Amino acid sequence: MRDFELKVITDSRAADAEVQDVRQAFLAIDDRVLIAEADRGKGPDPSSLPWVVAASGPLALFLGTLAKKGAEATVDGLRRLVIDLYEAHRTRRSGLIILNDDATGRRYVIDHDVPREALADLVAQLSSNHPTPVPRSTYRWSELDEQWVADED
Repeated sequence: MRDFELKVITDSRAADAEVQDVRQAFLAIDDRVLIAEADRGKGPDPSSLPWVVAASGPLALFLGTLAKKGAEATVDGLRRLVIDLYEAHRTRRSGLIILNDDATGRRYVIDHDVPREALADLVAQLSSNHPTPVPRSTYRWSELDEQWVADED
């Protein structure tokens, strides 16, 4: 696998323990992940606020680390990552995971209850050679459509 960098940004209100848990969740998959710790200063009690973890980079290369064990392992590994990230923030209100794929310009918003089939579809999309969509396209899993759909601006 060629070198790459996945940059993960935690929200500025994250507690030290949350940042450490986020770091461990990503590093368990690949050690080339950089965690950008936003300045955490004074402000409201973080337990009362939603949180965001955003990861940017060539997601197919990042997931390639999981793919060494096969497609099912890739989906299960991504599912484990999502669970671990939500668990890292268990003392706070709900939040979001945002995956930005630098290779395609797509942004995926991962909710806490995203089904396994959605993650399998995401892995398939990232593994395919589809054309680059319009930059800044944001996709969410639609239970109704059973597919990733672009947010309407």
